[in-house]
Amino acid sequence: MSITVTSFTNVIAFAFGITTVMPCLRSFYAFATLGILFLYIYEIIFFISCLVYDERRLEARKDGCFCRPKLNWKPNECSQRNTQQIIFENYIGPGVTKITTKVIILLITAGCLCVNTWAVFQLEQNFDPLWYLNQDSYPIQFNDKLKQYFPKYGKRAGIYMTGVDYYEDRKSLSHLVEVLRQNKFVNNGTLEPWFIAYEKWLNVTNKGKLTS
Repeated sequence: MSITVTSFTNVIAFAFGITTVMPCLRSFYAFATLGILFLYIYEIIFFISCLVYDERRLEARKDGCFCRPKLNWKPNECSQRNTQQIIFENYIGPGVTKITTKVIILLITAGCLCVNTWAVFQLEQNFDPLWYLNQDSYPIQFNDKLKQYFPKYGKRAGIYMTGVDYYEDRKSLSHLVEVLRQNKFVNNGTLEPWFIAYEKWLNVTNKGKLTS
């Protein structure tokens, strides 16, 4: 009963996730839903049937490989010996309880912790927000056409700022443009700051000289 309740609650929970518009999440939820459902069907049909037939075989004293009856069958000494218990009691148990072994285990654990902590900070994130969009949506179609006909431009980006005085802060803005042009990840041919053209227009029209 517990397996049935747990399986069906998980199936229902993951099935609701299939309604999402995000393709990657929809595929994951569909895979998880079908996986849990068929695993439950496998448990109640195939596994239980095999278990019942195996119990009948044991009661009939039949061979485990060819299912042939063995009326005078007796378990051999090897099958009655608990090898795992013998190994733990005679070898692993006494070895682990030694102080030297404990120190070595602690050092290995600390080393693994340090390596894993270092590896976490070395992870690189490869994220594309387009993965979460509907693949039939307009942004996806626009991005596909952009990569098809204008591959050299790369990803388009914009910088928006508030509280900026474009006349008083024109030197800082010009410095920002120079920094972006020197960035290796920015294509200089596609950098189009509008305030640079605005500054040129002020200089040409002599409107940049303010009089008191």
